[in-house]
Amino acid sequence: MDLRISLTSATGDDEELVIPEGITQIDTGALRLCTSMRRVTIPTTCTRIDEAAFKGCTALEEAVIPDSVTYLGKHAFSGCTSLRRVVLPAATAAVLAGTFSGCTALERVEGAGGIKRIEREAFSRCSSLVELTGNPLSYIDSRAFHSCTALERVEFAERLDYAGEMAFSRCESLRDVTLPAQIGTLRNDLFDGCEHVRVGDPDLAERFPNALPRHLCEGWGRLRPIDRNKLAREFRDRHEDDRVALEQRRAQIEREYEELGELASHLGILDLKRRDRALERQQDIEAELEDIDALLAEIRNPQWETLVDDFNERRRATGESARDA
Repeated sequence: MDLRISLTSATGDDEELVIPEGITQIDTGALRLCTSMRRVTIPTTCTRIDEAAFKGCTALEEAVIPDSVTYLGKHAFSGCTSLRRVVLPAATAAVLAGTFSGCTALERVEGAGGIKRIEREAFSRCSSLVELTGNPLSYIDSRAFHSCTALERVEFAERLDYAGEMAFSRCESLRDVTLPAQIGTLRNDLFDGCEHVRVGDPDLAERFPNALPRHLCEGWGRLRPIDRNKLAREFRDRHEDDRVALEQRRAQIEREYEELGELASHLGILDLKRRDRALERQQDIEAELEDIDALLAEIRNPQWETLVDDFNERRRATGESARDA
């Protein structure tokens, strides 16, 4: 008989959970919000970990996923803010949407050598992740590495089929990037907010102008230099009221998010409908927080092309232009 684990109301205080051998599936949300669990042992009989199975397990520090697991669902470990190390099954070819989003302590992803596809927001806000190498990435969806502020290195396959919108936005530590000769599609603002990134091939700026503005590519230095810092300061000053309002709204909904989490963890099986409504509201808040962060990022570190367009508009009457060679 096929056994499955379904712990949708698990609220125990144990720090270590050993899932018994014979279990073949961990259901959707089975261990969600088990905030005391620091370690979990997944049996070698398990073949499937469903969506949000460990979402919000904020004390979980390590996840070793056995090679028997052939499916790792969306958001399976999202919001596990203490998770530092992950060992993926050897056969892992794709990391689905949001699987490790918000794992702010995640430093190491082992067993990633076979990954070809990183889906939407799979590693977004993994602010401690330094590199994801040894795997030939050929498909990277939108915001896959958004706000991975410590990320320094990423390796690509010989052909990059697709890189989605803002896939590496706010990867502030990312510097030299070697893109392959064969490229299918690069979407807008691929390296938005990556002030130090440089792409070796200047021709890419002509092929993908919205994804790779000229200042990211070699050859930008041929343009007349202007004071980039001054332009950025002027832009931020004009949007100071917007920044204050956004930060106030962010603090407000963060408090609501924490209160909902406490409510959901206390309700348990006593009132499943109220608990589920609280969790759904938390998901809405997560989406709003990401939108607010994107707007704040634009105010704090405006895209260079935005500054140039604004500069040209204000200086048009005098005939000066930042685009003049």
